[in-house]
Amino acid sequence: MEPVVKPRAKAIPKEKKLSEICGLIESYGMTPKSFLEDFLKHKAAKFVVRRRLWGTGTGWKGTQALLRSIKALVCSQDDGPQHWEQFILAQAIMIVRTEEPRRGTYPVGSYVNSSQLTTDFFTNEERMARDQALITQMPFLFTLLHAKLRGDAKTLDDDDPEDDQGVGAAAPDDLESSLVSDVANDEEGTDPITGQPCQPKERLNLTETDVNDYEGSFLGKSPDCAVRRALRVRTIARTICAMVAFGVNRRCNGFQLSNSLVFIASGVTERVNTYLNYIGLSSSRRTAHVALKSLGKEAEDTLVDRYDLSKSDVLPPNICYDNLDFQQKVHMKAMGHSSVMFHGTWGYIHSIPPSICKSLNPAELTIEALNKALHAASKEEIGPAPFAPSMESETHFSRC
Repeated sequence: MEPVVKPRAKAIPKEKKLSEICGLIESYGMTPKSFLEDFLKHKAAKFVVRRRLWGTGTGWKGTQALLRSIKALVCSQDDGPQHWEQFILAQAIMIVRTEEPRRGTYPVGSYVNSSQLTTDFFTNEERMARDQALITQMPFLFTLLHAKLRGDAKTLDDDDPEDDQGVGAAAPDDLESSLVSDVANDEEGTDPITGQPCQPKERLNLTETDVNDYEGSFLGKSPDCAVRRALRVRTIARTICAMVAFGVNRRCNGFQLSNSLVFIASGVTERVNTYLNYIGLSSSRRTAHVALKSLGKEAEDTLVDRYDLSKSDVLPPNICYDNLDFQQKVHMKAMGHSSVMFHGTWGYIHSIPPSICKSLNPAELTIEALNKALHAASKEEIGPAPFAPSMESETHFSRC
């Protein structure tokens, strides 16, 4: 018995399908728009099943195509683009209002108590962790700002060329950085510590961590304009997010507190700091003083601990103070390009290396031994010979 072959149904034009469906909808006293709205809002199980995949990864592609079609229809009208932009703006406002840094005290939250501040807050790892947390907790605003600042990916225009040509002009890429220098070395350089050749890095693959390696905890400029622009865009977007978070909630103050201490150290006046605090770039000067008091207490405890007699068997550490006075000389003076004199004082604790301590005789490090050595030295005749170079010293320095 031969199988029965059913004739293939004749294809119905899409226009006829739409016309019949619209007629059926209108026969029930509805419009296509009201039908679609009721279909999406009705809570009956049979309707929920039909739209269950609209917001998932499986059905989002079709949902996105539907939204684009609605946008194209709306924007084809005279007032349509304005209505669509107002709608998108309202949705964006709803999203950014829900985004905020995590509440709580640092390091769990974003609030940094200035009266309990420690030096661990200023490490490079902690700074980058705070930056990444801000980006993660405010992704919509950061991505929107980043996309706006980035613009056309093919456009690689960098800062004003005068910023790079002016010797006396300072152009920091990051508000958290107090020093910016050009990294214009060759691809193959030498490590200043080991003296070994450094492995070249692919400039286009550099991250902010790699750039920080050039100048310690400061950002250095890459010779590649694409890398410079990418880092600059990311830094500006992140800084704006920090300003917005601080403006909404003054307890989101990690970025601002760090800036306020840097501004004090760099000589920013209180009037300028007040303005920077007003726009959300810095904490108040009073908060910065409280933070300095906390850091000073930690430094005091460190000194007491380092000078503990039980830990200083031979020689205690030395406190060293250095006064820095150096001039940044500009040969071609112009408006904003002039010589600048920098003054500063900084100190550090210098401990005797353990390898040297082992070779010292404790009996020769007493006050009695010091007085005896000074008494013996006062009777010695000093001539120019000990201060003149010898063959051994000349040979030694020629090898260094």
